Amino acid sequence: MDIKTYVRYDIKLLTPFYYTDECCTKLQYMPSLLRGEFNLGIAAIEDQRAKQIIILRKGNSTPFMFEIFRWHGHKAIKKCVLSMMDNAQPNQQAVLHFSSADNSLFVFYHESTKIFEVRNSFSLKTYKSFNLQSICDALSLSKMHQGVFSCIDGVYIAKISSVFLCIGGLIVLAETENNPRIIFSAHQQCLRDRFLSASCHFGSETILVEGKTCLLLFSGFKAGEEGFASRIIKHQPMTNDSRLLGWSPKDQLAFLAKRTISEKETIYIMSYKRDVLRIVAAIVDKRPWSTFYCAHKNELLYLDLDFSGRSLIKHVQIDKLDEEVDISNEDDEEQVFEGSYLADLPSGIMENFIWVTLTYFSNALAVYSLKD
Repeated sequence: MDIKTYVRYDIKLLTPFYYTDECCTKLQYMPSLLRGEFNLGIAAIEDQRAKQIIILRKGNSTPFMFEIFRWHGHKAIKKCVLSMMDNAQPNQQAVLHFSSADNSLFVFYHESTKIFEVRNSFSLKTYKSFNLQSICDALSLSKMHQGVFSCIDGVYIAKISSVFLCIGGLIVLAETENNPRIIFSAHQQCLRDRFLSASCHFGSETILVEGKTCLLLFSGFKAGEEGFASRIIKHQPMTNDSRLLGWSPKDQLAFLAKRTISEKETIYIMSYKRDVLRIVAAIVDKRPWSTFYCAHKNELLYLDLDFSGRSLIKHVQIDKLDEEVDISNEDDEEQVFEGSYLADLPSGIMENFIWVTLTYFSNALAVYSLKD
């Protein structure tokens, strides 16, 4: 008789943790980081300079709130309850990312409020806010399908005191709710597209917008009628089954993950030096939703299994990519390769979590899950 045994894990004790040594062999668990009095975290952003993490939390019987978690000491140093979100649901869209060169500001949007906020990263107080319904009304878009509010992203550009928004197939720039203007329309460019995310590199004053079928690159933060310079970058991997992991402006590379027929993901490293994305290299058939790009280290991180089924973390150092593949090769053919071994993953992680985030806190490799 074939008897199988299973190990039961308390998933609340599996993450988050970080590796305390350079060889990534010793772990330090931080159960209070994403689970505790206010239950599971919904979204989190890491400030490498201040060595702290801003977490959006929601418990079963508690309101939404922000919490600043200091890396040194492993403790929360500030909390802010979001009273206007009493009727919000945890599974609705939430946008949370830094929006200034020094990470002093972050943007926050939750589908339930239709309010796009700019907040101070240290006090958590609202610096500026934009009512998206008012912006749509000012642009005579009041008949826009309500579902568009479940797919919103944007960045705040302090240099011109304006918010840069992705709303459906439009890119909108607004200094206030009453004076928005459309700076790009997919329809006018004969694109059947919807824009999903916007990522800003403040040092080079460029914004990369992810669409369903293309990438848009905006440069030059200018107020007034001249607007931004823009480029449309197309390629076949940009489909409904692909997602943008991140980008490296200095290398002019974008990193995409595309779902395969076998329900895995292929990771594409792509150059956008031309107006058509060129595949530089590919890492094939990896666990879905388990690949991440760390801009702080300019590094790709992903989960993998070895031949014996052992769970591993691998990485690709983009600064050393030319040691792995021929990045000057102009042929649009996949150069398939594997990242380097970085660490073993403790037992129970891949079995119990669909979503696993890999990142660096300060210079320590960290693993956490925002969703069970």
